[in-house]
Amino acid sequence: MTAAAHPVLAAPADAWLDGVRRARRELPSAIRDTPLVHRRELDAAVGAEVWMKNECLGPVRSFKARGSEVLFTHRSPAGPVVCASAGNFGQGIAWSAAARGVRCVVFAPEAASPLKVRRMRQLGAEVRLAGRDLDEAKEAARRDAESSGWTFLEDGREEEMFVGAATMGAELEVQLDGELEAGAGGVDALLCPVGNGALFGGLGGWFALRGLAAERVGVVAAAAPSMELSFRAGECVSTATAQTVADGIAVRAPVARGVARVNAFAADLVTVSEASLAAAVRLLVETLGLVVEPAGAAAVAALLEHPDRWRGRRVALPLCGSNLDPDRLAALLAAGERE
Repeated sequence: MTAAAHPVLAAPADAWLDGVRRARRELPSAIRDTPLVHRRELDAAVGAEVWMKNECLGPVRSFKARGSEVLFTHRSPAGPVVCASAGNFGQGIAWSAAARGVRCVVFAPEAASPLKVRRMRQLGAEVRLAGRDLDEAKEAARRDAESSGWTFLEDGREEEMFVGAATMGAELEVQLDGELEAGAGGVDALLCPVGNGALFGGLGGWFALRGLAAERVGVVAAAAPSMELSFRAGECVSTATAQTVADGIAVRAPVARGVARVNAFAADLVTVSEASLAAAVRLLVETLGLVVEPAGAAAVAALLEHPDRWRGRRVALPLCGSNLDPDRLAALLAAGERE
């Protein structure tokens, strides 16, 4: 008997998991088997045992290259390709496209991080600034792709981006088994930032479909709550603005596939304040010596903002991006000194 497709997947769950395993084996060594980090100093600061998957050290300094590599390996777009990005998705697409000689055009918001714009260009992308935020840049990218006949790629829509994020889950499961004492059990919770949903849809999807017991909780910026509102409503809910320091999760108009995956795999979504995002960046510098951008540190922000929920629990989370402008980092650190 042929297994039925999963309600939010195009394949049965076992087939999807097997596809993730194959995709992980195909990833370049530069982005595979990223470190699992645990520091007692951070545990003491948040009152929980925290195991962090560090995705900040690769060639694009975020997890996005996992998905872009799966996309270009399996779909092989001949190009040119067009996308919109606040920075990290665009870097992944640019890196994978350049490795194959494919032209890549990225539309970024006019207020995009100068560092991320510079990095996308260094990785081979042609960057065009358009719109007041990511969603306006996305509309400009979509129009440009339609008029030129080029391939439009959208974060939160492309299946390969979910599969790429899930490869992190496959690694995390094995790494946790190796690090935790025999008989200690797994983690109590998986905390994961939520932007357009590819990260949670892949990583949370792996945990859910593997039957791992961890509570799966997504984290959004309170100033950009569209994905949390969509979770509560059970459908896409847009907001008028998405003004947060965490540009990587600043989503105003959600993508339907991303919403469906998050809603299917999340036990809950929580919001975090701008102050907690900044405090999480500072805490990671102080305890790990790592520079993590606010969106990449959002799960740590949840530990700080909702301490009673996580106290005494064992938590796994990704540190999923480190593309932070030096001036912005200095401002975040200085704000902590003034408190």
